[in-house]
Amino acid sequence: MAAIREVFAAGVLAALEGDASMSQLRFERSLARAISLRANRVAIAVTLGNDLAEENIGRTTWNTELLVHVVLQDDEPDRTADEYLVLAHPIIKRYQHDRLMGITMTRIDEPVYANVGGAVCVRTANYRLDYQTASDSLE
Repeated sequence: MAAIREVFAAGVLAALEGDASMSQLRFERSLARAISLRANRVAIAVTLGNDLAEENIGRTTWNTELLVHVVLQDDEPDRTADEYLVLAHPIIKRYQHDRLMGITMTRIDEPVYANVGGAVCVRTANYRLDYQTASDSLE
C-alpha cells in the first residue's frame, strides 16, 4: 500500500495530464527526468517536499509540501513558466480526494537556471496538502 501522500501526488499529476489545456506537455513524477527535456521544451514534474505532523488523540494531522515544477527551455523562461503555472493552478486547486482536507498555494520560488544540453529553467510552485491519518499509519 502506498503512503497517502503518494496517492495525492499521483492524483494531481493525473489531473494535470488529463486536462486538455495541458495536452502538449510532458509530465513526470521525477524532477530529474523532467530536466532531461530531450524531446520536449516544456515539462511539468510533481514531487513531494517536507512533511509536518501534529498528533492528537490517535490522529495525525499532516501538512505536506506538493511541489509543481515547470521545466523549460525558452528565451523568457520566467515569464513562460508563469503562463504554465496559470494553467496548472486551477487544476491543482480542484483536485479532490476523500482524505484530503485542503490544498493551499504557499509560494512560487524564483527561477533556477542550469545548462543541461542548453539553457534550462525550473520554476517551482509550492502547495500545502492538509490531511489526516491514524497516528500509527501513513496510509
